[in-house]
Amino acid sequence: MDVEGFKKKAEEWWNSFVIQERPDYILSCKHKLMKTKLKEWNASNGGNLKKNKINLLNQTVDHVQEQGPLSAYLDWLKKVTFKSKIKIKL
Repeated sequence: MDVEGFKKKAEEWWNSFVIQERPDYILSCKHKLMKTKLKEWNASNGGNLKKNKINLLNQTVDHVQEQGPLSAYLDWLKKVTFKSKIKIKL
């Protein structure tokens, strides 16, 4: 993860789960609990990737409009988008 402090937070979560059972059951329970924690963390830390992607794209387009001709940039963006198989409708 590229989020600062995430690894430490994940370790804290993992170590906070106290379960007294067989090792295989402990592992299974910890995975389920960790999944729940990760979903909560993702929701509270701007986990909406589509929204973030749109915001970044809008910022980039605004920046390019300020710098010069937009049509050349849009042509380049379409090529990059096609190559990466991400569909962006302009």
